[in-house]
Amino acid sequence: MHDTLDRELSGVPATSPRPPSRRRGWVRPILVFMIGALLASVSGFLVSDHVSQDEKYDRLRATLSMTRHDAGQQTARLVELRHAVGTLLSQVKSDTAAWSLDTTELKAAYVALVLTQANVSQQNNAIAGLHNCLGGVRQALNELGINDQAGAVSSLDSVATSCSAASGT
Repeated sequence: MHDTLDRELSGVPATSPRPPSRRRGWVRPILVFMIGALLASVSGFLVSDHVSQDEKYDRLRATLSMTRHDAGQQTARLVELRHAVGTLLSQVKSDTAAWSLDTTELKAAYVALVLTQANVSQQNNAIAGLHNCLGGVRQALNELGINDQAGAVSSLDSVATSCSAASGT
């Protein structure tokens, strides 16, 4: 009684405790189920994402491995090519030296040819002078053979310059 009186005086109506509601009994299991489903869904997504990332990582590692293998092969090929280029450069250097020597020898041969051509030209002129001189001497001998001394002297006079040039005097 004392409690009832205190409640009435305090302004709070006297009520009896509420009987458990049927709704309340279902709400908690539904919330637990929804939270569990949400956690399962999130964990499933995370596991799926982790598996997907693992597969992606494995593919990337395989690609990296293949790339490293290809890079190794290309490096070996580059070493071969560097060796080949070095060999070619040696050959070019050797061929350049040989070409330079051949060019020098060819220039010397050309100078010798020009000198020889000049000498041949001089000798051809000397031979032509000798033929002219010889022709004049034959003519003079023929004229002497028929006792034509004046004709023989005239023939020798006409070839005197050619004979002097041919004899070098």
